[in-house]
Amino acid sequence: VPGATTYDAPSRVATFTPAAALASGQAYTVRLAATGTTGTPMAEPATWTFTTSAHENVSTLFAPGDLPDVTSSGDAGGITLGVRFTPTVGGTVVGVRYYRGPGNTGPHTGTLYSAGGDELAKATFPTSNGSGWQSVEFATPVEVTAGTTYVVAYWAPNGNYAVSQNFFATGWTNADGALTAP
Repeated sequence: VPGATTYDAPSRVATFTPAAALASGQAYTVRLAATGTTGTPMAEPATWTFTTSAHENVSTLFAPGDLPDVTSSGDAGGITLGVRFTPTVGGTVVGVRYYRGPGNTGPHTGTLYSAGGDELAKATFPTSNGSGWQSVEFATPVEVTAGTTYVVAYWAPNGNYAVSQNFFATGWTNADGALTAP
């Protein structure tokens, strides 16, 4: 896939931006080789595979560039973290995502609940060693109704979750206005 790579030395984050949008529902394999500042190459390239969502026109509560203030809370206890949200238009929820920072390890699950606490869908996130937004799709998308409140949550078995203190002290509406979090 043609594109451009940038590197931010202070954060040690390399970002690859494809020249065109990746195809929907397509499996991609990434092969990463790098050389350190002393000229020593990696012993072996890192390789992983991911599949893009088969769903188009997906609305997310947070855009890819929306980042938490703190990427690791330092709280190592297992915890379920969630947020209430209300769609402004009817549609389907196809999955859930969370921001993974350092120390937020272990098998994670994402769950969609009704406002009353009934489990509507659940999925286990693929294993990841990287930081950033992590996504998983439910086996079956869940129909949601405009104006109805739902809860989406994820289980962080080893804590160290990302956080922005008091972020939800006021309501939040995503960029396209389709989702609000009171």
